[in-house]
Amino acid sequence: MGPGSATEIREEIAGESALALVPTFVVVAVDAEHSAPATRKQALGMTSGAIGTGLLLGPALSSFLVHYGQTAPVWAAAALSLISMFATIALLPPDHPASEPLYQHRVPEPTLTRSLLGMRYAWRLLGLLIVFFFVNSMFLSQIGLFLSARFSWDGHPFGARELGWMFAYAGFINMMVQGLLIARANLIASDRAIVMAAFACMSLGFAGLAAGNNVSLLAIYLTLIIVGTMFARSTLTAELSRSTAINRQGMIMGLNQSLMSGANISAPLLSGALIGHRLFATWALAMAAIAAVGAALAGQLLDTPRTRQDRSR
Repeated sequence: MGPGSATEIREEIAGESALALVPTFVVVAVDAEHSAPATRKQALGMTSGAIGTGLLLGPALSSFLVHYGQTAPVWAAAALSLISMFATIALLPPDHPASEPLYQHRVPEPTLTRSLLGMRYAWRLLGLLIVFFFVNSMFLSQIGLFLSARFSWDGHPFGARELGWMFAYAGFINMMVQGLLIARANLIASDRAIVMAAFACMSLGFAGLAAGNNVSLLAIYLTLIIVGTMFARSTLTAELSRSTAINRQGMIMGLNQSLMSGANISAPLLSGALIGHRLFATWALAMAAIAAVGAALAGQLLDTPRTRQDRSR
């Protein structure tokens, strides 16, 4: 089996997915419910930064373990999951509802249906997140096979090692964005402008993938996609958290996760069909078009700073 074979690519994708997939929506919900509105975006950003660190270390470990067998990354993921269970029990403090102010227990909450129907701005954000989840799932589900078919390194097609380094690079960019760039971007631009720019960066990166097979330009295209992805995910998630009452954070984040799961089911079907028929440029241009739609929708659906001030009064 050659280093760039489709079988090895599938092994690498399986290994990295096993190491990277965790119930992040639970962590986000806990962060949202246990942080003040003024510090919630910072808390969510720190969580995303921790996830980015996992994305940096996980792929490197996976690309190393896959040489010991295709199931080695899966067993490593199982061991890490077991460790995380014990760490959650030992480190996560329990909730104490009785310690909350008494009036919070006396106010009757609306029914779930009324709550869902009343979250109009949250539904707009969820619509944007569906677009983001769909295009991101299209990209992640087939990027390995796309790179192995269109790009080569040291005379052989992209294989497990190159794919591992690519995901490690994505984790490094995630750390830089979460740790250094997001806070500075918020000082000079609104969330609406940030999300529009993020989708635009993703669209440019996807369009670049369709243009050719130059490895040097590939680094630029991937950087645009990764930076746009990190800004869009963090900003939209924080905005979704701010749009909902504190006692509905778990519900809205669970709904967000359900929509992401739906996108992760449907998007790979379309993406896989295009890659399966070797329509590589069509695959990249389809993602560029969807990301461009996301940028346009962000300009229409997200609140401007003035609208947000009026909403808070």
